[in-house]
Amino acid sequence: MLALDFLLFGVFAPQAGPLASLIGPSAHIAPVTRGLAVDFVISPSGSVTVAGNDLKAPSWSGSCALSEDELAFAGGNLTANIGLANHSGTSIQGVRFDFVNATETYKAKKPDGTEENRSRLQTVSFSSPCYFGDLADGESSISIPGSAKGIKLNPETVEVTVHAVVSGISFKKQFLGPKKSLKGCGVVVDSSGDVIVGEANNQALWRFSEDGDFKGEFGKLPTYGREVALNPATGEFLVGLYNSHNEARVAPDGTTSSAFAANLSEWPGAARFDGKGRLFLKVGNKISTFADYALSAAGSNKIGGLNIRDYDPFDFQGDQTAWVLASNNLVKSNPSFASAVIVVKPGTGLLGEILPTQSPALRCSPLGELFAAEDGISGKYLPRISVFDAQGRFVRTFGLAGQNANPHQYLPGQLHSTPRDFAFGKAGQVYVTQYDAGCGLSEFVEF
Repeated sequence: MLALDFLLFGVFAPQAGPLASLIGPSAHIAPVTRGLAVDFVISPSGSVTVAGNDLKAPSWSGSCALSEDELAFAGGNLTANIGLANHSGTSIQGVRFDFVNATETYKAKKPDGTEENRSRLQTVSFSSPCYFGDLADGESSISIPGSAKGIKLNPETVEVTVHAVVSGISFKKQFLGPKKSLKGCGVVVDSSGDVIVGEANNQALWRFSEDGDFKGEFGKLPTYGREVALNPATGEFLVGLYNSHNEARVAPDGTTSSAFAANLSEWPGAARFDGKGRLFLKVGNKISTFADYALSAAGSNKIGGLNIRDYDPFDFQGDQTAWVLASNNLVKSNPSFASAVIVVKPGTGLLGEILPTQSPALRCSPLGELFAAEDGISGKYLPRISVFDAQGRFVRTFGLAGQNANPHQYLPGQLHSTPRDFAFGKAGQVYVTQYDAGCGLSEFVEF
């Protein structure tokens, strides 16, 4: 089946096929080396055995089966049609298969004349990653051609192992608050691993354990909470307030005060602290800098020649790099926002480009990956989350949860509405809020 045959499944189906044929013209593919290991072992005679076909991740109750139809090695080329059957017990999303490298084990003589086995990398070219997209529990992917070319079997070769990984994100559970609802806005993970949510129908912050147990509320907000930022230097939270030109400072013990001595001139939006505890805050359509909650540098309403909308988000990758989702462009900049380059442009649905988005979200993970929320296009594309690496290259999308995603009957792990924020746990968890009281806080886990 060809890569673009995903259209046969209907407009909402996740894309699947050779990844190079699915990305947009401004997108680039990120290499992936982390995931569940699969090894193709080639003997000197050219026979191939596969280790790791039964894939298991710690968060799954079951496993996934990788298949390699028409597996062959000839003329230095390893080829197969790669498929995946999901029996993990949950939806697995943004799943891809990547060849990583090839290691030759060979015999060499020691100084005393005896032989020993040594290893060395071979220079091998790999086909485009096989992109399986989103699979519900019990679904199987299409078969996608994959290859490794230029493998050498030398006279001293004992075996050549071609290493590959299967990677993605699996849905774990949905959190709900004590009212059996959670209209989530901002979310962060504190230093103890607890998940802190700004809940838009509640005048306090909600605290969950990393496994979703409700641990109570803290802070007395003057109105509903919205965006939440964590100051890594002090452990306190900055909370955006509904219909307010000020924000709230909430200490870990719940003590609450106004963030700014006087109301801001415009509505505050996304807030981020850098590693030193400096505050960067969207005020209207400008990203301004604050020291001790006093304005120290007013920002510009443009970056890289692009207008910044009042709802466009930003985040920091360490202390040297800032990213802004400006007018549906993913822009990389220095922390002063004075030097910017457009890395990813808007698209119309192909992978690796940003769908037109009116309520975007953007966060950098501890590993430097960028998570960007997209509205979708009514009647054509459902809301999704696109993941990029630290250079802005495409990694995966997730949020449809399976081949039969639709806007009326939601699969476990399918996004109901535009994601509003993300936070990241210490064991690969990705927490996602949606601005819909029935959606709760969704937990996904990278594998």
